[in-house]
Amino acid sequence: MSAYLGDGDDAIRELTTALHLMPFEPLRHITFIGMGCAHFAAERYGQAARWIESGVEAYPQSYWAQRVAVAAVALTGARAEASRMGRHLVRKEPLLTISGARQAWPFTPRFISCLGDGLAIAGLPHA
Repeated sequence: MSAYLGDGDDAIRELTTALHLMPFEPLRHITFIGMGCAHFAAERYGQAARWIESGVEAYPQSYWAQRVAVAAVALTGARAEASRMGRHLVRKEPLLTISGARQAWPFTPRFISCLGDGLAIAGLPHA
C-alpha cells in the first residue's frame, strides 16, 4: 500500500520485511516487483528496473510489470535500451498503449505521470 500511496521508502522497508518472511516462491516475484515500484515511486529508476527484472525473471508470466521497467530504463536516459525493451513488451502485449498502462494501477498521479513519460520516451503508442 505504501508504494501505491507514493511512500517509496516505507514501501521498501515493508517489502524487505516481506522478503525475509517469505524467502521463496510462490509470491516472492510479486515482492520483487513491488520493490521495483517502490523505487520507481522514489525516482530511483535504475534500482526500479533491476528489481522488476528480477521479478519477471523469477516468474515470466508477470511480464506486465515490464511496463514499469521500460519506463524506468527510459528515465535513466538509456533510450536505446528502453526502446528495445518496449518493442519486446509490445510483442507480448500488442494492444498496449501508454493510455492503457496509465490506467492499470492505482499509483499516485506523479508515479503515473512518470510512467507515461518513460513509456513515451521508449516509443510506445499513446492510444
